[in-house]
Amino acid sequence: MKQAVAKLPLERRKIIATHDARPLAVAGVAMILAGLMEALQGFTADRIPDLPTALSGAAGALAGALTATLLTALLKRGEKSLGRISRG
Repeated sequence: MKQAVAKLPLERRKIIATHDARPLAVAGVAMILAGLMEALQGFTADRIPDLPTALSGAAGALAGALTATLLTALLKRGEKSLGRISRG
């Protein structure tokens, strides 16, 4: 499998995690789930829902999505510049 991937041109190689996923859409879902999980803690006897904890979970999801978007853009830029170098 690794040999097959290594033979692909640079523009065909993709990061598996961001190949089809849209990081900001995934972050939106993760942010909603962070709030929902925190709210569901109100139904347990030993846990208390906390707004700052829900907000920090949502902020973490957003930070991860922005990082993935930035890295994907940088990798695409790097692939383009490598393509120019190899062509001449």
